[in-house]
Amino acid sequence: MILLISTTAILDCSIDLPEGKGDGTYLSPDAKATLIVNGDERILKLSGSNYEMGYNYGYLLGAEIINVIQDYIFWIIKYEGHDYSDAVSVLKDFTWDKAYLDEMQGMLDGIKDALPEEDRMVKPKGEKARLIALDDIKIAHVLADMECSSFAIWDEGRSDSSVLLARNMDYIHDQKDVVKKYQVIISFDDGLNKRWVSTSICGYAGCLTGINEDGVCAMMHSTNEFPTSDAGGFVPRGFALRRIIETAGASNTPAEVEAMFDSMPALIGNNFFICFPSQGRTNDEIAGVIEYDGDATHPDGRATLRSPSDNPGLPKNSSCDQTLEFTSGIINTNHYLKRSTGIPESGTSSVDRYLSVKKDLIQAKSDGNADMDEALKILRNVQTGGTIHSVILEPDNMKLHIFLAEPYMSAPDCQRRDYDFEELF
Repeated sequence: MILLISTTAILDCSIDLPEGKGDGTYLSPDAKATLIVNGDERILKLSGSNYEMGYNYGYLLGAEIINVIQDYIFWIIKYEGHDYSDAVSVLKDFTWDKAYLDEMQGMLDGIKDALPEEDRMVKPKGEKARLIALDDIKIAHVLADMECSSFAIWDEGRSDSSVLLARNMDYIHDQKDVVKKYQVIISFDDGLNKRWVSTSICGYAGCLTGINEDGVCAMMHSTNEFPTSDAGGFVPRGFALRRIIETAGASNTPAEVEAMFDSMPALIGNNFFICFPSQGRTNDEIAGVIEYDGDATHPDGRATLRSPSDNPGLPKNSSCDQTLEFTSGIINTNHYLKRSTGIPESGTSSVDRYLSVKKDLIQAKSDGNADMDEALKILRNVQTGGTIHSVILEPDNMKLHIFLAEPYMSAPDCQRRDYDFEELF
């Protein structure tokens, strides 16, 4: 069974959910983690072993995690037409990296120590209320409900040749704007791997939108391709992408990243956007889209790398031209352009958003400097009501510009928050 999210059902909840933390700065018991809350902004700074990071994540954001699991995860499972037991049965088909499993167990233990028993109760639809369990946290890491748009531009498209990378993260369905309400910016420092920053959702430890200490950026996009050739051993895609961002560095290339994904069985289709700082790199060494669906019988294996040099030869027909004449940029939405070259029907959201970004990006670079304001305009033109965060990254300068959606609003229309990478640690 493939657990894919679609949406809107009546929430079956007869328990009182705990209140999240208000404005302030909160320290974990071991002083290895800090949570800063300022209105809709949460910044969680984690360090230590995977278990310690997970424990402090759960300890500092336990109430928020309970709310996400109860009001979003359980609801979305039922809307898809499944019982909770169906979701649990899928978990056996996944392989769980020990480090990340330790982190999820730590998260559960942190919640247990932070909240009284009555605040740790959850109730899947049709079942009795019970204490939150590890399976609930695991399920939150295997769901899929994303339509996203992203692009990068550099070289002659920028006055200083540096990379400007922008993305909308769209959750298609969210009955009560739960995902918008419980967003968090997280920094991870395990002392062993690359330090990295994630724009995420409370309770999620995989990578949705991330940048590491070497300026390597990674972004998750869903596709509608599901021809996996494997019967099990699937790697949760957020953890697959996290493994990449924890290991890829200045000496790596998109082609080497693609090879890493080839070793990881996938259950569903993805377009993973990988981007590096521009200094000393050719165009194809700066960015790429990993079209990745787990079909090991494909001539390319489980993953196919789409590079900027592929731009002029991308699929087109009389009504849909996806080609780009330049190779100093790349666009990514939610359909394949190289692993599969069929053009989706006209009016498909992914194609429409791709063509919108293409038109606006060509205009933005025409004066030799696509800038922040133009990048934001491009994102606004492809936003949806479910755009939960918009992120514009400058990996050459290690700067992050983050827009977090508020309930009933779309991210590009919300407050801009600017960060230097190091200030988030």
